[in-house]
Amino acid sequence: MTVPDDTLVERTLAGDAAAFSALYDRYERPLFNFVYQYVGDYEAAQDIFQETMVRAYRKLGRYQLGTSFSAWVHRIAINLAKDEFKRKKRRPISNITEGGDMGDETDMFATLAEESPGPERMLIDKDTARRVREGLSRLTREHMQVILLYVFQGMAYKEISETLGIPIGTVKSRMHYAIKELGKVLDGRL
Repeated sequence: MTVPDDTLVERTLAGDAAAFSALYDRYERPLFNFVYQYVGDYEAAQDIFQETMVRAYRKLGRYQLGTSFSAWVHRIAINLAKDEFKRKKRRPISNITEGGDMGDETDMFATLAEESPGPERMLIDKDTARRVREGLSRLTREHMQVILLYVFQGMAYKEISETLGIPIGTVKSRMHYAIKELGKVLDGRL
């Protein structure tokens, strides 16, 4: 049985170091992947992820029990990523289908359901992945955030709203725009 995030937070605040370790393990891969997809730089993503977890630990007393820990920790990561962009003055470019140095990370758009796709299917998947990358790179940071949180982190609109600190209507609006823009790049095949 999975221990709820809030229980782990309470245990951590009570001095149980293993509880925060469990939170770290739970969020390591999904949060790192989100940051990596968002900043498009493996080393920067590692640094941002580590700093996110350090800040989460230090500020855990500020976390409001009963809200979404996932949204809270993602908000910390997004703010650090924004700081990174300001510092380097660059626009995020998503490498969500590149794999990078992730070892077992695979192309999220290739080999959708087939065990051993043939050469034709592999070319189609590679072209689709390239076009999705191209579409994501055209989005504003705000529109890319909602797509990454929704599609790759599996967050609901309410959780995205909490994570970004914006109304649900704004989340829906940004999602609509982002999907419309991606649809243009994919010729309506999204």
